[in-house]
Amino acid sequence: MTKYTPRLTTETCISVGVKHYNAQQIPVYYLYKGDPIRGQMYLSFVTKDQEQKIYTAEMNWDNLYEWVPIRSFTKEQAFDFYQWHEKLKQRDPDHWLVEIEDSSLEIFFPLPENPS
Repeated sequence: MTKYTPRLTTETCISVGVKHYNAQQIPVYYLYKGDPIRGQMYLSFVTKDQEQKIYTAEMNWDNLYEWVPIRSFTKEQAFDFYQWHEKLKQRDPDHWLVEIEDSSLEIFFPLPENPS
């Protein structure tokens, strides 16, 4: 029998990250809230040039989560971002999408790994 090890929920990971950015007075917005336990997390960083860089948490070859860049949109591609998110909602209605207005692209959201 496999021993169950608890993991951080999606809602907890997102909440911790949002609190960090709020404390730094960096604007953060929930664009979409999905399943609070196991929803896939997507972060959209908006740079000073109004470019959006999308990251998601993916499991690597060592079975550990890491943040991976998956898409970029220029400010001229704002409608493309909207279309991308509409398709994502159809494919994965449980996901979470958070927008952060921070050009540094420093990610302060914990990953849903098993606690040590």
